[in-house]
Amino acid sequence: MKSFKTAKILSTGSYLPQRVRSNAELAKVLDFDEDWILSRTGIETRRIAAENENTSDLAANAALAALDKSGVKALDIDLIILATITPNRLLPSTASIVREKIGAFKAAAFDLNAACSGFIFALNIAEQFIQTGAARYVLVIVADTLTRFVTHADPKNAVLFGDGAGAALVCPGEENTGIKGCMLGMDTQYPVDWLTIPLGAEFINGISDNNNNRSLFQMNGREIFRWAVKTVPSAIQRYLEKYEISPDDIKLIIPHQANLRIISAIAEKLNLPMDRFVVTIERYGNTSAASIPIALDEAIDAGKLKPGDLFMLVGFGGGLAWGISVIAL
Repeated sequence: MKSFKTAKILSTGSYLPQRVRSNAELAKVLDFDEDWILSRTGIETRRIAAENENTSDLAANAALAALDKSGVKALDIDLIILATITPNRLLPSTASIVREKIGAFKAAAFDLNAACSGFIFALNIAEQFIQTGAARYVLVIVADTLTRFVTHADPKNAVLFGDGAGAALVCPGEENTGIKGCMLGMDTQYPVDWLTIPLGAEFINGISDNNNNRSLFQMNGREIFRWAVKTVPSAIQRYLEKYEISPDDIKLIIPHQANLRIISAIAEKLNLPMDRFVVTIERYGNTSAASIPIALDEAIDAGKLKPGDLFMLVGFGGGLAWGISVIAL
C-alpha cells in the first residue's frame, strides 16, 4: 500500500443503551439526595446496558453507525482497534467478536487498554497504520459497560458511571487536514491503582491477598481529582507549544467526561470559557474512554464542528495515563 502523510477521521458513530437511570432512582437506594449527586458530579442521568447487551454489542452498534455515515463497507476495513476496560471475556478479544458481528471479515482486530485515554491512544496507533500504508481504513471503537462493575455498596462510584460506545473511521487525509499529532503520557510518581478493577491473574493465583471486591471498580476519587486538575492543563499547554497551535485556533475542546467539576477546573486553569468545551456528562455520566467519541459524534451531528475546524481531544484517568490530539475535521 502507498504511504500517506496524514490520517483523518472520515466519520463517527455512537451508541447509548435505551435504559436511563436518573438521580431520583439512585437516591432511593443510596444515602445521597438528587441535588448532592448533581452538585458533586454534574450528572443528571446515565445509560445502562440491558441484561442481554455486552460490551461487544455496544461497540458493534457504534461501529455500524460510523460505517453507515461513511459509505465504506465493512469488508473494506483493514484493521479494528477496540479500546475497552470491560471486555466481554479475557479471550478472545472483544475486537474479534465485533469483527464478526459487523462482517469485517478481512480486518485484523485487537483490543487496547488505556482506560479513560483509550480513544486517544487508539487514534495514535491508527494514524501510524495509515501513514505507513499498512492500512487504508482503520475502525477505532471505544466501548465500556462500567455499570456492571459498580454496586450500591459503593455509592460514590455508583453515581458516576454509565455505559456507552463511540467509533471513528480513520483513513488517509489530504495535506493540512486530519490528525495534527498525538501526545501521550503517564505519571509514574503516583500509585497506578488509584483506579483499578483488580480481578486478574495475580488474584487467581493467590499472589495478592487483596481479594475483596476484586471484580469491582475501585477509585481514589479525591486524589484522581487533584491529579487531573494539576496534570491536564499543563499537558495541554505543552501540546500547544510543541505543535505551535494557538488556543484561539481551536474551535472546541472535547475532554473525557469524568466529572463536571474537573472539566470546569481545567477550563479555569487554561483561562478558557466553558462554552469552548463539549460537555455531555449530565446526560450520560462517565462512560470511560467512550465519552470522547460519543461527544465528538454528537458535536459533528449538531453542526458544532464543520469541515476545516480544529478541535482538541483530551483523555485522562486510569493508569494515570493521559492523551491529547488536535484534529482538523
